[in-house]
Amino acid sequence: MNFRVRQSCHIKKKFTIKESNFNVIKAKGFTLIEFIVAMVILGILAVGISSFLQFGGQMYADASVRDQILSSARFAIERLNRELRGALPNSARITTNDCLEFMPIQSSAIYVDIPVSPDAASNEITIVPASTTVSITDVVTYNAIVYPIIAEDVYVESNNKFYPIVRADYSANEDRDTIPHSLFFNDLELFAEESTTSRVYFIDDSVMYCIEGSDDDNSLIRYDVTSHTSAGDPDGLSNRAVMAEYLKDDSEFFTVGANLQRNGIVSIRLNFKLQYQYEEILFENEVQVPNVP
Repeated sequence: MNFRVRQSCHIKKKFTIKESNFNVIKAKGFTLIEFIVAMVILGILAVGISSFLQFGGQMYADASVRDQILSSARFAIERLNRELRGALPNSARITTNDCLEFMPIQSSAIYVDIPVSPDAASNEITIVPASTTVSITDVVTYNAIVYPIIAEDVYVESNNKFYPIVRADYSANEDRDTIPHSLFFNDLELFAEESTTSRVYFIDDSVMYCIEGSDDDNSLIRYDVTSHTSAGDPDGLSNRAVMAEYLKDDSEFFTVGANLQRNGIVSIRLNFKLQYQYEEILFENEVQVPNVP
């Protein structure tokens, strides 16, 4: 009797131990709810991190585009400033297609004598010795212009302010500093009037800046103008170069003519718009063109 009781207790004890081990093994896993919650949390974190990375990447791209536009704008304006400061007095004008045109100075000199009414026509002018650094090779490709007071004087041949030089007679090296230099035209010519400072300029091709494009996608384009019509309008264009991009339609040029109290003024307005954005960058600049005709 006692033996049976003890055996029964022994069996029950073993059964209890096995059930306890089963419960321990079962507690080591994840429930479906815990797995779903973990996935949701990871998804939220992934979306947040990706949005943060995307926002940072967009900020970097925007800053790069903005820096590129600023660099091109500074380059274009600095190039315009440098060229306009060396432009022929009273040559800056707005053409019929709203472009800015001006005539760079290749060199200048003080003349001793030029043919001007009521004197007789002549094919020769005389300049002060060694007053210009233009070489013989270069000077025969330029025009000599005297006292331009309006833009048409620079571009219209019938105003009789400029004539092409076809030959130059420089003295020998030992006399270069004492004997005047002679420049020759192809025909007998008369200048419209003399310069108050006896100054003659040497010019070649003019320069033109245009804003070309459509809507708010325009570019600033630079041209060399190789010829003009009889009315003085630009005719032959060459060396097209893009100076800046992403300009709006309201970008434009203005000119104010010189007078006895002030120099000529060229106003430049360049309004840039970042692509696919509403941000705009406006540049406004004024350049004074010295009035020393």
